[in-house]
Amino acid sequence: MGNFSSCIFLIVAFFSLLHKSNLVPTTLPDVTRYSATHLKIGDVSVHQDHCTLHVHKTKTIQFRQRALEIVLPLIPHSVLCPVSALKRHLCYVIQDTEAPLFTIHTSTGLKPVTGHHFVTFLKSYIVSLGFNPAQYSPHSFRRGGATFAFNTGASPLFIKFLGNWSSDAYMVYLVLNTTQKLNFAKTIPQHIPTTH
Repeated sequence: MGNFSSCIFLIVAFFSLLHKSNLVPTTLPDVTRYSATHLKIGDVSVHQDHCTLHVHKTKTIQFRQRALEIVLPLIPHSVLCPVSALKRHLCYVIQDTEAPLFTIHTSTGLKPVTGHHFVTFLKSYIVSLGFNPAQYSPHSFRRGGATFAFNTGASPLFIKFLGNWSSDAYMVYLVLNTTQKLNFAKTIPQHIPTTH
């Protein structure tokens, strides 16, 4: 998988909190199935200051009774900007609204990125960074994105909505950073009676 395509995929995975099956088809035959859950080119709306992903089927949306709309932020002057990355990516893909959103260039043309491609790339990339690949999976982006949103001040209710969780199971993902722990520790004395 080329670095350009994979970086876009990783950035969108992180900021969208989507499951792997909502990002890419599990296998190549899934590309043409009506019941497929992966993003297609037509599911992306590009705006000046954001992009919207329209997800029609998830674990909690089985019968297309509603669409999950995920807004990706514009982050000016950042290589991690999902809007800039998607805009560049859309310039190089087949302009077919039913085509999978994420594709890679091969010797025989554009091919859809599958779940296998993603896992293989992620594991090799983690190894190249010197980390243990057994500790990471595509789900790490969902967990990391939820924790990042929480650490930036997003409410738990908003995170639950963004990640399309039907229960409070997402709470096990959230990790408090050191600053938050220190701030909490500093508030404790204010609530404890002092002795004279």
